[in-house]
Amino acid sequence: MSGAITGVTRLLFADPPLLSAEDRARAEDALISTAPNVQRGGDPQTGNKYASALGGVRDPRARDLLWDFVNRNVLVEQSLMAITWSKNPADLPRFAALLESPVKGDEMQRTYASLPFAIRRAYGDAALAVLESALQKSGHVWVRTNCARELVEAGRKSGFAFIAQAIEQDKFYRREDDAVCPGALSGTARRGRQQGLGVPQSAPMTRGIAAVQSIAAPAPNFDSAPIAR
Repeated sequence: MSGAITGVTRLLFADPPLLSAEDRARAEDALISTAPNVQRGGDPQTGNKYASALGGVRDPRARDLLWDFVNRNVLVEQSLMAITWSKNPADLPRFAALLESPVKGDEMQRTYASLPFAIRRAYGDAALAVLESALQKSGHVWVRTNCARELVEAGRKSGFAFIAQAIEQDKFYRREDDAVCPGALSGTARRGRQQGLGVPQSAPMTRGIAAVQSIAAPAPNFDSAPIAR
């Protein structure tokens, strides 16, 4: 099954195209229709390959299928990544709802931890309002830290304010031997002070990149992103 999915994916996303429009439509239909077989197989690696392949399919049924996976708590992380690749504005409110969803059990769970990076990568500045809201409302620790990271990259005050609070309160996700958490660029504290963003004068001014690496949220996997067409 895994080999078949890989083979169809390569045909679909070959550049230059190897399939006519008609053959491509048939290949996409075959890929979509194999969903029950993938789910019965129960192999996570194959499932993630399948979700990645669906992320580059033009047929709107593929997007619907990916959202169905998310809603049923199946292949959630890779399905969300694949959905962002289509850059559909209609998906942003749904992403926002997930980021702000109530914590069920462990606030340290990482199911949505990679989503802030993914939606900023896909939607650019259009994602900032979603990230601002999730930073304030989410109960998920790694959602908030990764929202702050993206907001710092965008120069938003709320991201720097999160850093200031982490420093002042000595949050556990800040490494004891590092300067700023979770600043995404070297000199985050310096920039925050220069811009009057509430970063404490005592905050060290370097090693921002190392501090980012100290945050244990998982890195998004874009290795299987569809080849540009």
